[in-house]
Amino acid sequence: MKAALLATLIGLAVFSGAEAKQHSRFRAHVEANASNGPVFSDQLQLFGRTVTLEKIPSLSEQDVTRFQSYRSKDGSYGALFELNPHGQLAFSAQDWPARPRK
Repeated sequence: MKAALLATLIGLAVFSGAEAKQHSRFRAHVEANASNGPVFSDQLQLFGRTVTLEKIPSLSEQDVTRFQSYRSKDGSYGALFELNPHGQLAFSAQDWPARPRK
């Protein structure tokens, strides 16, 4: 699996009592190659298919400086994340698949 997939946003809005200023956790794991093995990746059932994800997250709450959620006209939800310089570098370093242009 060559394409990177920010598939899981685990634990968003989970209360954390460890620090007073940290109110949530955010983890974004990218899709990994299935041949990486169980040391570096895990296979999960997501959206009706088996997906291999890296164990170490590419982005965390420490990389996010601002978050905004919104609801679109069709009733679905979306989120915007503003990343700090480290988060921007980690995000841009991913091997994104080419999107077809419309």
